[in-house]
Amino acid sequence: MAATPLRYLLGRSVRDGLDGHLPEWRASKELGVIAGSINIGLGRFVPGLSGVGDGTVTLDESRLEGMTDHVTLPVSHTAMLFSAVVSRQVCAFLQYGQFEH
Repeated sequence: MAATPLRYLLGRSVRDGLDGHLPEWRASKELGVIAGSINIGLGRFVPGLSGVGDGTVTLDESRLEGMTDHVTLPVSHTAMLFSAVVSRQVCAFLQYGQFEH
């Protein structure tokens, strides 16, 4: 990516997965990923970003090599910060090492 204001805004995010090459999870801790399925967000306007997702991240992008568990919830990307359902799933994963399915 060329030196643009967008590059400075995104920082290392491009190298760490936004370019489509997701790094493999190599830590010894469990990795749980919560994905949203309400497509409301700026991602709708990004060329090439298509498919079901939370408006910022597609479901395909949320599936990481080496993850322990994955759950999809009916929330948008920003709504995850305020969602009681997301909060309960985070607590379940931290306590039991897996989400409630």
